[in-house]
Amino acid sequence: MATFSTPATPVRDLISPLYVEYADRVAFRFRDESVTFAELGARALRIANSLRARGLQEGDRVVVIGDNSIEWVLLEHALYAGGFVRVAVLTRLHPKEVARLVADAEASAAVVDSAWLEKAGRDWVPESVQHLFVFGEPIADTTSFAELEESGNDSPVLAVDPDALSWIAYTSGSTGLPKGVMHTQRSLGAFLRNAVAELGPMTAEDVALHSAPLSHFSGVIELAVTIGGGTNLLHPSFNAEAVIDAIENDGVTILPLVPTQITMLTDALRARSRAGRSVDLGRVRLVPYAGSAIAPDRLGLALNFFGGTLMQFYGAQEAPMPLTCLRPEDHVSGDTSRLASAGRKTRHVELKIIGVDGAEVATGEVGEICARGENVTKGYWNNPAATAEVLRTDGWLHTGDMGYLDGEGFLFIVDRKKDMIVTGGFNVYPREVENTISTLAGVREVAVVGAPSERWGEEITAVVSVEPDASLSEDDVIAHCQTAIAGYKAPKRVLFVDELPKTGTGKIQKVDIRADLWQGLARRV
Repeated sequence: MATFSTPATPVRDLISPLYVEYADRVAFRFRDESVTFAELGARALRIANSLRARGLQEGDRVVVIGDNSIEWVLLEHALYAGGFVRVAVLTRLHPKEVARLVADAEASAAVVDSAWLEKAGRDWVPESVQHLFVFGEPIADTTSFAELEESGNDSPVLAVDPDALSWIAYTSGSTGLPKGVMHTQRSLGAFLRNAVAELGPMTAEDVALHSAPLSHFSGVIELAVTIGGGTNLLHPSFNAEAVIDAIENDGVTILPLVPTQITMLTDALRARSRAGRSVDLGRVRLVPYAGSAIAPDRLGLALNFFGGTLMQFYGAQEAPMPLTCLRPEDHVSGDTSRLASAGRKTRHVELKIIGVDGAEVATGEVGEICARGENVTKGYWNNPAATAEVLRTDGWLHTGDMGYLDGEGFLFIVDRKKDMIVTGGFNVYPREVENTISTLAGVREVAVVGAPSERWGEEITAVVSVEPDASLSEDDVIAHCQTAIAGYKAPKRVLFVDELPKTGTGKIQKVDIRADLWQGLARRV
């Protein structure tokens, strides 16, 4: 099994011994295809050498656009082996959004899903991209991924600088244009060390099911499972019924999810239970989740099915998770207040909460969450001004998240700093209002934002989706809030929608909600 050290082991040096140690074990399964660790290492080496033979050098950026597949992970391992920089992009992005990211990264090559390319066209491809490869069937003026692999050789790749750039991960762009978060071979090794320390030992019997994009949170768990010698089972997308079938039929023991998926899966399990159709969840021993907030009451419903298997990670693109962890025993401790927290600080990282003056605040006081450790980004690609805003003194990252630590060291995140609503001179954190509304029977999902108001500057607005067959009114939601939180925190408006807008990773996209409400107006806060 991989060994860990401080300073952290670069990701390539962490992974490459596993191809020999776990040679005959199945590393990945996708539909009817599987690949062993030995095959993974050999095929990744050929792909890395094939890229080098085409003129790509260490540090060159390679854009990856594709759903979860064996080809996707083969390329990922090839990029580590060759010292290239992975720029993973969601297939759900609009081609115009992709064009901005690819141009910003100054990518030398792109590997994309052929069906996506046929639909998106080629207008997004900038002049910097000299090589265009496709997953799946080749199309005109492209090289198939299969041909890329077949044309490689088994020669050892050149040495790679352990502190060289390895990832550019673009932020979601919730404020302004997306920024390219830079991670090195060593910082990736650091966050993997930190994740494995929390997830615990893996065995050859472990099977992790990935139905969210490997380019995001699920990929953290995928790499940790790989390091532990387990098997990663890949689904191209999330479907609650397909996940349940896999749990029952494919020996799934580890189930990484984002909160939206937990809600959908819990709803599907509840529906089966009401219909008298039991589901055997006995083999699932760990359900890591991250990516956005989940209301305590929704988490409570999930506990009815998954019990002490739930594990919450908190982190950021700039400081990959886990910075904190709400461990399985915390979920079932009997202290329900802990379900609203993100857990305690993990080993190998430092955490502090600071006020507007930069000094640490007292226990229980809200401030900005700051983190320090080997997993922290080296900054934003070609953006020194933005880098200086988040990386200030002594290596501390200013996350932009607002929260507080309780007396036992549990971190409570009240909101993103930028999401704070100022109404009538009062600061309101949407998370508190959302958690209150989510306890109202019939509410499925909720997002709270500030909308323009002549009187208040901003008025609190709740956008709500309801469960099937439920009936709720604006008065119901407002009255419910007034029984639990201060009057100035209760929404002035409630809008009902079938589905809240979400990013490709399942996060509620508040930027879209705000854009509709503030259309044609200058924001006044």
